Amino acid sequence: MCPYDEIENKDYCTKLFACEIFRVFRDRLVDEDDRSKFSDMCHRIMESHLTMDWALEEFENVIFGDYDNQRRYYVLLGGTPDLIPRLEELLMLYNTENSPMNLVFFEDCIQHLTRVARTLRQERGNMLLVGYGGSGRRSMARLGAAINDVGTYSIEITKSYREKEFHDDIKSLLIRCGLNEEKVQFLFSDTQIVRESFLEDINNLLNSGEIPNLFPQDEKTTICEEIEQRAREAN
Repeated sequence: MCPYDEIENKDYCTKLFACEIFRVFRDRLVDEDDRSKFSDMCHRIMESHLTMDWALEEFENVIFGDYDNQRRYYVLLGGTPDLIPRLEELLMLYNTENSPMNLVFFEDCIQHLTRVARTLRQERGNMLLVGYGGSGRRSMARLGAAINDVGTYSIEITKSYREKEFHDDIKSLLIRCGLNEEKVQFLFSDTQIVRESFLEDINNLLNSGEIPNLFPQDEKTTICEEIEQRAREAN
């Protein structure tokens, strides 16, 4: 994700590596003691093998993203004060086209938003957002998607909402992504799990990219006919 030309020196490359091991491993830990132990272990090992002189706090706060520059390059981001004006600008753009959100940007908020934006810029990127109600998970997901020019799709639960309605919504979403080539984020919360089978379907989507027997044969045929020419052109 990071252009070779942007990697100015060994220190920059080390920071990129530190950021990635935190995103891939540390972000999956749910206990603060575990996260602290992981940070301390990584810092100690890297310091013993590499020429680096960063305090542990500085090491933990290294973060990369692509929304701080117009070229959308994945680069080392500055501190919170440097990023707030850019994020307020992006929020203002979001509010002009969507239901307005009134957000205050602080360090943890910026770190979470950057994680979301990083995940959504990757193919089939997905995240589990854990937190108390009202802590801003949906807001971060919506703004993170907007930063990456990705739409947001969410189901609307009614009293009669069951597996059939859920499958119809998922079919509509997959057609938008696969047939219409739209970039769409599917935002699904725990309060929308009306049936346990919803989780099984989501699990199938994450693991294999499809839900078995979702499309009947006639719909499959129609879809194949629509994309056949594009598939030939793409060889």
